[in-house]
Amino acid sequence: MLRLFLCLCINFSTPVVAQNMPLPFTSDIGTARISVTVTPDRRSMRGLSPSLKAARQQMHAHQPVSDANLIELSEAGYGLAAQIYVRRLISTGAAVHAPSDVAYYSAIAVGTGRVWTLPDMIKAMMHLDPASEPRARLRKYIQVLYPYAWAGNALALDAVVEFNGEGRLF
Repeated sequence: MLRLFLCLCINFSTPVVAQNMPLPFTSDIGTARISVTVTPDRRSMRGLSPSLKAARQQMHAHQPVSDANLIELSEAGYGLAAQIYVRRLISTGAAVHAPSDVAYYSAIAVGTGRVWTLPDMIKAMMHLDPASEPRARLRKYIQVLYPYAWAGNALALDAVVEFNGEGRLF
């Protein structure tokens, strides 16, 4: 969509003299740190099972938490749990074998404002098969990337352009 907009702007701009088209975003390193909160991080333990409450307390106390509990906490809206789980997946080499999980849980973390996980999310998304990636996960990637891109995050903007189009992820 952005590519189409840029093409239209370039093709229909006047005069027809070679010119530089200024983009509203710069590409310096600082723009990669622009963070957006798409989904507020969950702050309450209301509705959690006693075992998940205990797991959340362990997580905040920097004690070991099982993968299953990190997944459940992530699904319940805890971005920190998602970020910890992504780091664990990457450290075990799962980024190569399970890029969908890395991308999805990164999206949960990034959506809560954890911009440092955005590069991991984008790297994992580059390995996804558009035909087999679940629609719910694709919606999550879009839900997170677009606000970051419109806020001026250069990494997200490049990803939106890269993943849009026929035969691509979006």
